[in-house]
Parts: sequence; C-alpha cells; structure tokens
Amino acid sequence: MDYIRDPSWEFLGTIIGALIVILIYRLQRTRKSLEYEVLSDTPLLSGDEKLEGDFKLLFKGEPVENLDLALVKYLIR
Repeated sequence: MDYIRDPSWEFLGTIIGALIVILIYRLQRTRKSLEYEVLSDTPLLSGDEKLEGDFKLLFKGEPVENLDLALVKYLIR
C-alpha cells in the first residue's frame, strides 16, 4: 500500500479528481437558447410600387424600396 503514497500517484489522483469535477460542472449547468417562429410575413411595399406625392418613406436617409411586416414569436428557454 506504500505505492499509493507515491507523489506521482497523488498527482495523478489530483488530476483525475479535477477532471471529474469539471465534467460534473459541465453536465449540470443550464443551457439557454433563443428560438423564434415566423408566424406571418406580409409585404407592405414592393420595389415596383412607388410612393407619390408629399409622402416619402426613409430609413437612415435612404428611400425604402421593400417593406415587409413580419409577426415573430420568440421562445426563450
């Protein structure tokens, strides 16, 4: 039984114990996820349609050519 007290075996036991602790930690931690589902996607303005008159639709200073309305459902787990 004296070979168990050998420093090399103590070192190996410490390494194995640390690996087991790390493995248990990784198995028990909770994982978060973000999922989404597109319920509907409706085009409101296509590139073919032009807005005329005094109305101008801009985004960051640029005219909007395609505009869609999307209804999205998010699931956070």
